[in-house]
Amino acid sequence: MKNRHEICKAVFLKVMDMRLITSNPARNAKLTGVYPVHDKEITLNFEDTKKFRDILLARPDTISKYFVLTQLYTGYCYQEIAALFWSDLDEKHGVVKIGSRFRLSFHEIEEIQKNSK
Repeated sequence: MKNRHEICKAVFLKVMDMRLITSNPARNAKLTGVYPVHDKEITLNFEDTKKFRDILLARPDTISKYFVLTQLYTGYCYQEIAALFWSDLDEKHGVVKIGSRFRLSFHEIEEIQKNSK
């Protein structure tokens, strides 16, 4: 909540500088409420990841189930998995080759640029 207040404050100050308003209508605003309490973890730990995998495996077979499992097992992002072809899978060596990604905004596949160092 506090960060939203800071954003609004900056907006009002900018509008005052532009002389569109003469005073900040939120100048004496008091923030009230309860701060949320939650764990600071931003990613799943190993045990939670295993629970998540088990829940996914128990669900009916759907494209989204296997899409998420592929993300979970490989760490690849949505765009990389969406651009996979059968030719990108090497079952003999257990390798998935990522060489392109799906561009959501254009609904097309683009090649991933290799960094040359």
